[in-house]
Amino acid sequence: MLDLSLRIAERLLAAGEGAADVETAMLTVLRAYGRTDCEPQVTFTMISVSRQVGQHTAPVTITRTVRRRKPDYQRLVALYQLISQITRRPPDTDQARRDLDAIDAQRPPYPAWIHAFAPGVLAASASLLVSGRSDARAWITFALAFLAAVAGSRLAAALATLSLADFYLNAAAAVPAAAAGVGLALTGAGLGGSAVVTGSLFALFPGRTLVGAIEDGLTGFYLTAAARLLEVLFLVAGIIIGVLAVLPAGVRLGAAFAPEGGFDHSLSSPVQIPAAAVLAACLAIMVRTPRAILPATAVGGALAWTAFDLLAGTWDINPIAATGVAAFSAALFGQCACLLRHLPPLPYITGALGPLLPGSLLYTGVLGLGQGKIIDGVADLSKAAATALALAVGVGIASETARLARTHLAVTRR
Repeated sequence: MLDLSLRIAERLLAAGEGAADVETAMLTVLRAYGRTDCEPQVTFTMISVSRQVGQHTAPVTITRTVRRRKPDYQRLVALYQLISQITRRPPDTDQARRDLDAIDAQRPPYPAWIHAFAPGVLAASASLLVSGRSDARAWITFALAFLAAVAGSRLAAALATLSLADFYLNAAAAVPAAAAGVGLALTGAGLGGSAVVTGSLFALFPGRTLVGAIEDGLTGFYLTAAARLLEVLFLVAGIIIGVLAVLPAGVRLGAAFAPEGGFDHSLSSPVQIPAAAVLAACLAIMVRTPRAILPATAVGGALAWTAFDLLAGTWDINPIAATGVAAFSAALFGQCACLLRHLPPLPYITGALGPLLPGSLLYTGVLGLGQGKIIDGVADLSKAAATALALAVGVGIASETARLARTHLAVTRR
């Protein structure tokens, strides 16, 4: 039983689940098999479980290490379904291990070509979200953002075969977008070179890792939270370095970049809501969200953008505060949707947060650094960090609200 709970926890953590939920899953499996004398421990890369065999003997402790983490929500959903099955009627451990092996052998929910093109569609949708325009030039920018993001994604995938760290992969993926932006700016055709770069940054920003870090911190897993935050820092640094490898050269060649990374709410248009929904769905595809959850994810993305645009544009509320409230709305919607199907909330929430990611501020910050405007660049990067923090806190508050509501309902039913 100890080994089974450890193997399930290892796969949950590798698939993107938070430390608190992984520990809860371990306790659930152990108690289903009658083991109430076990103590699990979850950190960023290691999981352990101890059992006190006798009063005067040393505890038995087994551990497993998670070396590679890659969000895979199809596997996450299947693991929670297995845990639910174990809770209702625990199978023998050999059968449970076979079920676990079957989950490992599952085919991806989407064909390889969809996974290849999803980052491109995400970046292209983000370019429409940023510009708020739907004229001919906007659609040309859409196509170029698509091509640049797909090229960056394929380059990163090729380099991943060399077992390079994610820092280098993010840096490499940012280069084609930056090069495309420089090329458009040099043509002087009035096309949105800035929108191309900004859209690609939406696809690269480690939003889920950041939200997971804040959730781990709010639930008391401070060591894991600190490790996740450090991972976010390195991933974002990789993006910045990839863009700065190209952008300053374009500036020296005379490329003029307008700061199109900031949202102009006076240009709010109907095209932005569908773009937000498509962006959310593409982000969900990139983390292998099951197909049945995609419609709810798209609705959540449209809801998140609508709430943000209403608060920051119509009511002129501070964009950082508006991001937090919009994230709360989208996450609460995801919590309600997952309850209806008795599934984990993460697949419903992660994609819906896509339109709120601070890719625009990240671009303007990097642009400021590339143009030698250090103070302006650092200020925008600080705003990007504050926006990301507001996003994560909004999700955390929504999770706590849903937990308290479930607890209240359970007490009321008794």
